[in-house]
Amino acid sequence: MRAQDDLKITGVIDQEFSYAGPAQLLATAPWWLLLERPHMWDFSEEMEDRFLRHLDMFKRVLEEEEEATPGHEDKELSRLIERSNENGTLCSSATLQTGMSLRRGIPEEEIQAFVAKKMRHVKLHDKRKEDMLAAYEKLQWCQIDADTFFQVVEGLYGRADDTVE
Repeated sequence: MRAQDDLKITGVIDQEFSYAGPAQLLATAPWWLLLERPHMWDFSEEMEDRFLRHLDMFKRVLEEEEEATPGHEDKELSRLIERSNENGTLCSSATLQTGMSLRRGIPEEEIQAFVAKKMRHVKLHDKRKEDMLAAYEKLQWCQIDADTFFQVVEGLYGRADDTVE
């Protein structure tokens, strides 16, 4: 979209099907080669064969287009896509691009248990935050000293050096 000095809109770009993501993911095979989002794939051997056939066709057409472009030798996307297929970046990128939408393989009970656990964490966090803010207000009004405030916080959250990553 371009706006002139008077803020009059002179054009609109439809970005519904545009790619917006890290540049590193551009150099991987596109998910749309199978015309389905990755979370819909059944990951069967036939699906893999079909994907690899489409990937080969995509790379071949891309190479033909690159060869027709003057000065392409140093900027061949097809080589980057081939390398991503060889080193496994392709699979990692597909996972990153779909996020956690690959939920077909996760049993519903596990999903519900996870959500319930996270909701308990939210309630616990809210309670701890409330207690910490109350202690902070007391600290601001000099009703407690800094050491007491830190003891309250450590009691709520534990010491930083006690935390195991």
